[in-house]
Amino acid sequence: FYTLVGDVKIPVATVKLVVEGDLNGDGVINVVDASIAELASNSHAELEGCFFLAANLDTASKDIVAADYSAVLNKALAA
Repeated sequence: FYTLVGDVKIPVATVKLVVEGDLNGDGVINVVDASIAELASNSHAELEGCFFLAANLDTASKDIVAADYSAVLNKALAA
């Protein structure tokens, strides 16, 4: 991507930021995120990409597990 400043073309990068525990990308870690983590840990929802990374707080596992849900819930309750 480029943007024009006057007659000069300047490259612009797109960056995706992962916030641990923010599973819906709204910038807030709350009960909604904990609910999503609970669904994913019980195989009732599938998270992909940056949302999976935000949920996978227990990096020892390659899946969303109960420890991930617990970590997201703790972050939500601390907020």
